[in-house]
Amino acid sequence: MKHCRTDHTRVSPLTQNGILHSNPKAKAETLNQQFSRSFITDDQSPQETNLYNLTLPKMPDIEITETVILKHLGNIKPYKAHGPDNTHPRILRVSC
Repeated sequence: MKHCRTDHTRVSPLTQNGILHSNPKAKAETLNQQFSRSFITDDQSPQETNLYNLTLPKMPDIEITETVILKHLGNIKPYKAHGPDNTHPRILRVSC
């Protein structure tokens, strides 16, 4: 009975404080309040993260050698689609 199946992408009615909301605007407000509570700290202020003042551990230097590049070029599957640089994998594979 595949032809009888239907996809329901609507949000079901939601209950908030014992009141059932089926109006789309009321459901949106209910969801908004629920999600905003998830992102509020105990002092009722939104959580803020200053990404510019984060102290991150030092990352070790990356060493790229010709042998590593040739190894990876040799592992390219030549029958796959080209990547975002529009270079066909067969050309990359042959070039190594």
